[in-house]
Parts: sequence; structure tokens; C-alpha cells
Amino acid sequence: MKLEYYNNDGANYQAQIVALLLRNRTEMIIDSSLGDISIGRYENGREQGYVITLRYRDFQVNYAVYEHRNCDELCIIRNDARTIGTPYFVAMLQGRDGKWDVDANFEYGKWQDCANWIEDDMKGMLEEWRGEIGRADE
Repeated sequence: MKLEYYNNDGANYQAQIVALLLRNRTEMIIDSSLGDISIGRYENGREQGYVITLRYRDFQVNYAVYEHRNCDELCIIRNDARTIGTPYFVAMLQGRDGKWDVDANFEYGKWQDCANWIEDDMKGMLEEWRGEIGRADE
């Protein structure tokens, strides 16, 4: 098999790199006995990437990571739709004002910055959720 076709699941290679970077960080983000981080495909025409989902108790946050079809920037759409499996792109885009309405975007090749943004946001969400659980237990 030619190297250019290896790991070709349809996602853009920039999204693949971000997913690989995050895969090596999951244990630093969340203890697997408390929750999990899962991945599924994001498919919106020419915008192909992944939806990375963080689940903790009854909470869930989803991050669609893909290369924008008009500018080659890495984009992140974040939402908190609760789903059994990976949210479809329609659910990820709900409430958006068009293709430029994203939560974060990064210049071409800024994979590390993109992965860092998702990791930091996940850690912030976990802290917020733990606070909500603590207040409910009082």
C-alpha cells in the first residue's frame, strides 16, 4: 500500500493529526474510570474530519474538527448535544449562523494549537461539571 493511502478513512489529514495528538493525551485529561473520550467521523460534504466527544457522568461535550473547505484552516465546532453515538453534522451545526460560525479556528498546519485548545476546553468543562456535582451534593 502506498503511504499516501494509509489510514485513509476520508478525514482530512489535518484532522487526523489533531486526533492522534489527542489520543496520546486522554489519560492526562480524564481518568477512564470516571468518563471517556470517544471519536467518530464528521462528514459535511467536502469538510471531512472527526467529532471528539468527552463524557463524564451525565455530561457530554462534542468537538467537530475539520479543515474548512474555503480557507484550509482547522476549525472547531463545539456543542453539548447529548447523544448515544457520534453526533451527525446536522446536530453539530444546530444554532449556527453559517459556515463561518465556529468556536475556534487555526491557521493551516497549527495542529498542536488546535489539540491544545480542545484539551484545555475539556479540562475546563470537567472542572465546571465537578463543581456542579459538588453543589448538587451539598
